[in-house]
Amino acid sequence: MNEKQYYYLNGDVKMGPFSLETLRHAPVKPDTPVWNATLPDWTEARALPELQAFFVRPHAGAPAMPPPPAPPATQAAYPPCPPPYAGYPPPGGAYSNPPVRPPMPDNYMEWSILSLLFCCWVISIFAIIESAKVNSLYLSGDYAGAQAASASARKYATWSALSLLILVGGYVFIVFIIALAGA
Repeated sequence: MNEKQYYYLNGDVKMGPFSLETLRHAPVKPDTPVWNATLPDWTEARALPELQAFFVRPHAGAPAMPPPPAPPATQAAYPPCPPPYAGYPPPGGAYSNPPVRPPMPDNYMEWSILSLLFCCWVISIFAIIESAKVNSLYLSGDYAGAQAASASARKYATWSALSLLILVGGYVFIVFIIALAGA
């Protein structure tokens, strides 16, 4: 014969199933919500006739009751762990780790800083801004954005270097022309 299986709420955690004998040793108080298959909804433990004996205090002249036996070893002491939160980690967020992550594109920060030091501050500032975007976009999972920022940083650093070569070449050319004219 199948015995009723009882559940009780420990805060917001559903505990059980327990047999009536095992439930006797659980930390169930008169106002603890209890449920079994014969009940339509959770009910306070004091409302179930089979549980009312759990909460009766003996009168002053009654003999002391022996301590309850230990619960059987087959009963789990703790409820099973809940499944992981469905919204964590955020999809595509900084904590998502796809099985194979593409390599991080070069950020060209060194070239951007060198171009800032030697020539063309305006173009170099744009190169540094784009270089700084590469790492944050890559770590947030936006690989296409990281590649686009890398391409922009390379483009601005190249323009700055070419500007330096044009300025130096122009200076050398002018000095050469002046030297030829003076001779």
